[in-house]
Amino acid sequence: LVAVYIPDSVKIIGEDAFGYCDNLKIVRIGTGVTFISQFAFSNTAVEKIVLPNSVEFIDYTAFWYCESLHTIALGHGITQLGGNYEADSEGNIVTTRFDGFTDFFGCSSLIKILVDESHPVYKTIDGNIFSKDGKTIVKYAMGNDGTEYLLDSSVSTIGRGAFCGANNLLYFTIPDTIITVSEFAFSDCNSLISAEIGTSVSYIGQYAFDACPALENI
Repeated sequence: LVAVYIPDSVKIIGEDAFGYCDNLKIVRIGTGVTFISQFAFSNTAVEKIVLPNSVEFIDYTAFWYCESLHTIALGHGITQLGGNYEADSEGNIVTTRFDGFTDFFGCSSLIKILVDESHPVYKTIDGNIFSKDGKTIVKYAMGNDGTEYLLDSSVSTIGRGAFCGANNLLYFTIPDTIITVSEFAFSDCNSLISAEIGTSVSYIGQYAFDACPALENI
């Protein structure tokens, strides 16, 4: 299986629907899809995903370990990342939890997470997702090859799992403008050696630096 074209008549892409289809490279998602379930496309060779505006929910595991995925474009329907969802047979979300740690985990080639300028909640800066007001970095594209990343002075919050799995990062300076470092913010950054925490940080969430085996200094 190399290509999948989801027709517009489909509303739900079910759990593990295409997971572990090792040769799957091309996915076209129809404009009727509203929900993409757990592990729906995990461990595939998909290279680019464009989510239509109809998609309102993607489970945070839906695209895990898509190691060839370099670009994902989020439609206007996606207004919150990091959710773990369950839906009924009609596609209505019946359970929502935000206890997961990051979307797109293991997508080691991911360099662009895109939204257009009219997106109601998010904006893209250098391929990374920020809140519309620019005060929260929501998700860093973990395939970026930079060993450091500098946050703008307008950012005050590092979101849940924002840098999780960014294995090319070696050093990170959390500037004095940052107040909140959320849960799992830097977890599983396997190469991170040093993190310097600014003087204004008042909250560091659980597991913020979990599973960082190279970390020597905070």
